[in-house]
Amino acid sequence: MMLVIYYHDIHIKSINHARLDVPHVPSEASNLQVSMIEAMDDSLLLYSSIPLLLSMARHADRFQATYGWETEWRKSAFYAYNSPFYPNSSPTPTISIPSVDYANPSSPTTLHHDVRVVTSHTVFLRVPINQPDLHFQHIYDIISDFNFPLLHWRLPLTALRRLISQCLTSKIRPLLALQPLTPELAQKLDQVVAHKVHEYLGFPFHFNSQLLFTPLSLRGFDFPSLALLNSALAAAGVHQDLNHHIPPFCQMAHVTLSDWSCQLNGPPRNTPFPLKSASILTGEAYGIAAAYTLALHRHSHQPRPTVNLYTDHLASVKTITSPLHSQPHKLSRKPPRSIYRWIADLQSRALQTGLHIDLSHIKAHTTSSSPPAQLNRLADHAATSAQKSFLPIPPALPPTFHMDPFSPFNAVDGWIETDLTRHLLHALATSSYVSSPSLHHFSSLLYDHRAPPEFPYLRSTSSFSAVVQLYLRAHQLDTASRLSACLRSGAQPYCRFGCESLEDARHIFVRCPRFSSLREEANKTIVSATSTLFDVYDVPAQYQARALEHACTISHDSQSWPTGYTMYYYGVLPHIDDIMCDLNLTSLSSLKVERLRLRIAATWHTTLIRLAGRIWGIAKRASSPSHPSSPENHNRKSLITLPPHLSYISLLTKSQKFSIISST
Repeated sequence: MMLVIYYHDIHIKSINHARLDVPHVPSEASNLQVSMIEAMDDSLLLYSSIPLLLSMARHADRFQATYGWETEWRKSAFYAYNSPFYPNSSPTPTISIPSVDYANPSSPTTLHHDVRVVTSHTVFLRVPINQPDLHFQHIYDIISDFNFPLLHWRLPLTALRRLISQCLTSKIRPLLALQPLTPELAQKLDQVVAHKVHEYLGFPFHFNSQLLFTPLSLRGFDFPSLALLNSALAAAGVHQDLNHHIPPFCQMAHVTLSDWSCQLNGPPRNTPFPLKSASILTGEAYGIAAAYTLALHRHSHQPRPTVNLYTDHLASVKTITSPLHSQPHKLSRKPPRSIYRWIADLQSRALQTGLHIDLSHIKAHTTSSSPPAQLNRLADHAATSAQKSFLPIPPALPPTFHMDPFSPFNAVDGWIETDLTRHLLHALATSSYVSSPSLHHFSSLLYDHRAPPEFPYLRSTSSFSAVVQLYLRAHQLDTASRLSACLRSGAQPYCRFGCESLEDARHIFVRCPRFSSLREEANKTIVSATSTLFDVYDVPAQYQARALEHACTISHDSQSWPTGYTMYYYGVLPHIDDIMCDLNLTSLSSLKVERLRLRIAATWHTTLIRLAGRIWGIAKRASSPSHPSSPENHNRKSLITLPPHLSYISLLTKSQKFSIISST
C-alpha cells in the first residue's frame, strides 16, 4: 500500500492503483482518507504539514481534556518523514507541541511541551510499524525473559506446554496480530522457544524444533507455533476486516487484499474448481433449511397454517429461535452462518405469507413412542442407510448467496466458514509436515495411521515418557553410542549394563537383557487390557485369539511388525486393522469395531511409551554419578551466608532444609 497526499489530506491506496492509476478490479480503486488512528490508550494524528498537525494536536488535546483525559507528554513522540526540518543537527531533536490548561480547557491559554522527534519508524501500541527486525527483537526479548518456575522437581512436558501457551503465546499473539513478521523471522522465534524447552529438560542433544510444534495427529507434540500463528493471524485478520461492519476497516482491508493478490497471485481470475457439497458438520442445519423450504413450498396457498418441525440438534434450535443467538453479530462467528442466514430469510418469507413454522427440539436415541421421537429415529435410520448406498448421493451445495461478502475458498475443503485462524493453523502445520522429510520417518503406509492418544502428551501430570519420545523421534537420545560419537570425549559406546554391544536405542529398548522383565510385564499388561476391552464389547473368544497372540510379542522383534523389527519405542504401532481383522467377522457394527480398535490402539500406545520411559529412567539413574535418593544427598544442607544487618534471621528461622551463617 502507499500513502498519497491530496491537498494536505493523506489517502491510502493500493500500490498498483497509486502508481499506474489502473486498478485490476473495481474494489482496488477505493482509497481511504485517514487523519487519525486510535486504539485503546494510544493514538496517531496524521497530517502532511507541521503547522496543520500542531493546530490539530491542540484541538484534540482540548477535546479530551474536556472529558478529564490528560496526555502523557513524556511518552509522546513526533514522527517526521521526508521533512526538510528533520533530522537536524541536534543529537536529540525535539519539537514544541501546543496544549491547553487541563484545569480550564476552554481557556485561550496555550501551553507548550517538548516532544522528542523520531525519523526512523513509528511505534503504535508498543509495536514498531514496518520494522520487522525491531519487532522481532522485541518479541525475542519477551521470550528470552520468560522463565519456567523454579521448583524442587522438573515440571512435566505437559505443564511446559500449558505455560508456554497461556503465559508466553498469549502475550505474543496480539503483537503478531497487529504487525506480522516475515516467515523467516517467525521461524527463528519458534527455535528460541524450542531451545528454552530443551535447556529446561536438561538433555545434552537438541531435538528437532519442528517436531515440538507439529500437531499431535501428525505425531508431533502440539506446542503452539509462533510461525504458524503469525501466518494464520495475518490472513484471518484481513478476512475479518473485509467483512467488518465499519466502512474504514473494509476499505483498508480492500487495499491490503489488492496488494496481496497482485504480488502473490497476479491479476485475479475465476476459480476453475467446482463447488463441493456442504460438510457433514453442517448437515443438521442444512436439514432444517431444507424442511423450511419444503414447508414454504407445500403450504404457501393454505390460509395461515401452522407447521411443526422437530430436530435433535439443540444448538440449531437455540440459534434459530433465540433472539440473543440469532443477532447478526452472533451469527458472524458461527461456522454454518450462511445456512442460518438462509433459514432466517426463509422464516421471514414464511411470516410474510402468513405461515407459522414452529421449530422444536426432540431428544435423540430415546425409547419414547411419541410421534416426534419415532420420526427422529426414522430420520437417523435414513441418514445411516444413505452412507451405505451404492448410488451417488446428490450434492448439497452450500448457500453461497448468504455467505459473507468475502469468504475463503480452498480447492480441497471448498468454502471455509469455520474459524479461519484454526483452519489455517491446521493447514499450515500439515503443509509443513509434508514438506519436511525429517518429521515423518515412520510412514503410515507401514504403521498404524491412528493419531496417538492425547492424555500422555497433553494432560498427564507425569510425562517423562513424552520427553523420551521427543528425543527418540528426533534421534537425539543420549545413548552411550551417540555420546561417544558426538562428544568425542573418550567415553565408551558400549552398553552401560555390561553387554558386549553398542548402546544404541534399539539395544537399550529391545535387546538389553537388563530390561527383559519390564518388556514381558508390559506385554502382559497389554494382553490383560486388550482382553478386558474385548469382554466389554462382547467379542466372542474365537475372534480374540489373533489379536492376543500379537499382543504377547508386541515389544519384541516379531511378525507383528511390518519389517519384522519392533519400533514400539518410537511411539508407533503395527497396523491395528490387520491385527484386529477378525473383528470384521463379528456381529458388531462398523462404528463399534472402529471404536474398539481406537481404544486398543490408545491402550497399546500408552503402555509402550511408558515402557520406554521406564527403561530410559532406569538407564539414566544407573549412569548418574550420585544417586538422587542417596542418604548423603538428603542429609546435605545448603549454606546461605547473610550480611551482618540480616543476622537476626538465623535466630528466627525454623527450616531444616538449609543452614544460615552470619558474616561479620
